[in-house]
Amino acid sequence: MELWDGEIGPRVDELAGRPEQDLYEVSLRVIRDTITVLRPPFEELFPEEIGHLITTTLEICTDARPKFFLTEKMVQQFLVARDRLGDLPSRPGVGPFLVVLERLVESMGVRRIDGEEAAEIFSACYESVVMSNVRGKASLDKELACTPCVQAVALQETILTERNV
Repeated sequence: MELWDGEIGPRVDELAGRPEQDLYEVSLRVIRDTITVLRPPFEELFPEEIGHLITTTLEICTDARPKFFLTEKMVQQFLVARDRLGDLPSRPGVGPFLVVLERLVESMGVRRIDGEEAAEIFSACYESVVMSNVRGKASLDKELACTPCVQAVALQETILTERNV
């Protein structure tokens, strides 16, 4: 996580004070864009059941525009579906990605998103990339040598820059 800590970490304060709708938009975008840089590809990284939960949840969250609100029942349905996955064997990186979705879904329910929550989503997305690509203990050198890690940081920089113009 050293690459993210050095490049994106200092910039996440830019999310503080942003309008709620903007925070949802950037959070959805960072999740969707992270999927494009994951290696192995999405279809190989996530078991079918988890992949289905992810794509369905992203569709539901996207359809919740412009208010980005999910009923308590919808939040509970996601949590139950996630819990049903139990100990399904999966590759490293899957866990942090499910945490990303949980944070997003819960922030659209009872509690609302803020800059800190959006920053956690950015961080967990990057953690998913690191865990699925870097062998052994992650270090700055390993992350810089990992194309998906470099791409994930670049896409987050782009998202932060575009939203702060």
